[in-house]
Amino acid sequence: MAKPTTPNGPVSRIDEFIDGLRDLPKAIVKGAHRAAQQRGDDDAVKIVDVYGPVLIDSMARTADLLAEGKRRADKVMIEDAERMFSTMASDTLMRQAGEMAASQGSFPRALGVAQIVQLVKKLIDWLIQTFDFGFGWIKKLIDFIDEVLNAMLGGGNSRATHELSLREQDYLKELTALANLESASFQRVEFSEVAEEF
Repeated sequence: MAKPTTPNGPVSRIDEFIDGLRDLPKAIVKGAHRAAQQRGDDDAVKIVDVYGPVLIDSMARTADLLAEGKRRADKVMIEDAERMFSTMASDTLMRQAGEMAASQGSFPRALGVAQIVQLVKKLIDWLIQTFDFGFGWIKKLIDFIDEVLNAMLGGGNSRATHELSLREQDYLKELTALANLESASFQRVEFSEVAEEF
């Protein structure tokens, strides 16, 4: 696959990331399927067969939405997102995610896949904020992807599914704390500007 480029020529980290969103779920499903087969767990194989196509399709449609958001974004938004993705090494993250997804094997590895997908979801969320989507339901799409991923990686094991759920709750608490911090910082800056006017 040719490296995606921006109009100025360098590699577009956003386009690489969006392409990775199409490839990563395929690697996750393939790795989960292989791990379930190696364990001889027919129930887990069936669960992957049911949830796998949903995960692949949902993430591909999310990638489509992000690509559409990029097409509608202005130059400053795109440059800002490119800088953010370059600084956060999104290309390395997606490469590592693909490698980990391919060799799930044990439940701790499946947890590792779930954790790295949480980082990917943060990048999706920040892109949504940067491109200023006009509809709020896209965050529900990310939640939906989570539920599908957890059901598939849990493989019908209630302990595994519970552990994945706890990790997801921790992730949501982190996002809430970050949003509260950003809001407090914004209010402090606004207060300082108003105080300077007096």
